[in-house]
Amino acid sequence: MEMKMHKVEYVLESAQGAEDVLIICFAADGEMSLHSTITNGPEILWSLELAKQQVLEMGQPEDA
Repeated sequence: MEMKMHKVEYVLESAQGAEDVLIICFAADGEMSLHSTITNGPEILWSLELAKQQVLEMGQPEDA
């Protein structure tokens, strides 16, 4: 019997082997927390901006 991996476990598994990770977490109550192997504030911000650019380039699905 194959067990389904929880979505958080799946994402963490896919990050294994990365040089650095930046994790934005949202608790059930909506509270956000940030965890990172990058300790330099400007580098964290730069990483977030790169991620933002990738998200914007993905575009949005067209309205039905």
